[in-house]
Amino acid sequence: GNGPPRTAWPPLGRGLLDALRGVRRSTLGLLRVALLL
Repeated sequence: GNGPPRTAWPPLGRGLLDALRGVRRSTLGLLRVALLL
């Protein structure tokens, strides 16, 4: 196939990964705050 190499992530894929990471960080932060309160 003449598709793009797997090492090169499409911008949309990068955005999704960053979004998932942000959600993980936010959820972990909320859980920590909830435990501290």
